[in-house]
Amino acid sequence: MQSLSWSLEYWMGNWRPSIGDPDLMGWVITGSYLFGAVVAWLVVLPLDREQKEVGRFWKLIALLMTFLGINKQLDLHVLLTEMARQASKAGGWFEQRRVVQLWFIVLMGSLAIAVFLGFALRYRELFRRFPLAFGGVIFLLSFIVIRGASFHHFDQILLVNYFGMRVNQLMELTGIYLVVFAGIQEMIRSIFRPGD
Repeated sequence: MQSLSWSLEYWMGNWRPSIGDPDLMGWVITGSYLFGAVVAWLVVLPLDREQKEVGRFWKLIALLMTFLGINKQLDLHVLLTEMARQASKAGGWFEQRRVVQLWFIVLMGSLAIAVFLGFALRYRELFRRFPLAFGGVIFLLSFIVIRGASFHHFDQILLVNYFGMRVNQLMELTGIYLVVFAGIQEMIRSIFRPGD
């Protein structure tokens, strides 16, 4: 078994801080995430104190969209993958990494579903009020789990082109704009039904 090195460079592996998606679609998706965050914050601004749950929901969405927008360009998920790869090498289980990867994805997918269902049950009224936002979040969480799997056959499916865009780009943009449309819908609703 290799000795465990704690240097930052060792744990970063091949990842280096840089712009991960410098092409036009990468920037369009990053901008869309940040636009979604702005829309979510605009939903929060006019809310009064009696709408705490609605405010918390949209703040969570704003934070999620901001993080995913930053991650789109910095590829922080690649850093996590590199750290796991380095840990597998140091731990002597690199050859079994596919099995560990599969169970990690199953665990993370199950955890995401459990958290989502728990949130949806606890906040049923929000779920009914913002089905598009929840649909967008489900889409994005599904995309993250599928992308995180990064098995060769998943990667091949995600890279297929439709309408000049890859499937992964279409999935990501669909999730983002479901959330954006839900936010715009809520802003319009609050203009025409203030105090609701």
